Amino acid sequence: DNPSLDFRETEFEGRKQNRIVILDPKGKGAEKFKGSNLEKLHAPENIYILTRQEKAEAWQGKGVHVLPWNSNPVGWEVALKSLYENNIYSLFVEGGAYAISQLLQFKRVQKLYMYQAPKILGYGKSWSDNVKFHNVADAITLRELSSEKLEHDLLHTGWF
Repeated sequence: DNPSLDFRETEFEGRKQNRIVILDPKGKGAEKFKGSNLEKLHAPENIYILTRQEKAEAWQGKGVHVLPWNSNPVGWEVALKSLYENNIYSLFVEGGAYAISQLLQFKRVQKLYMYQAPKILGYGKSWSDNVKFHNVADAITLRELSSEKLEHDLLHTGWF
């Protein structure tokens, strides 16, 4: 995967330089950064890396911001506060199961955009695997839920 993480095909295309936040717990993204779309399309000062302290060294010399992160509620709070101090007040998270489930579990999500393709892949890690509630009363409830068809996919949107 070599994402661009830009505003293509939107009203913001070419008008706004977005800032990119990457969760890289193991520091593996650093070795793939050189020559990537992220390096080509975004100024390094607009890229923020959230990683464990012991993995921060992997990102040194790349010109990006490296911020502390850890996979617990306090670690997320520290990371989000660091982003806020860097004038990043809101995030659009395009994440995998790990990041999404932690943000849900630690109640750091305000709105959910869930794309559903008409494909059944079978076994795999679910974005809700780590979200655990002991009873239905404690479950996450979405409000203002809506759905719309986008070509072949469905987009479900709801607020927490």
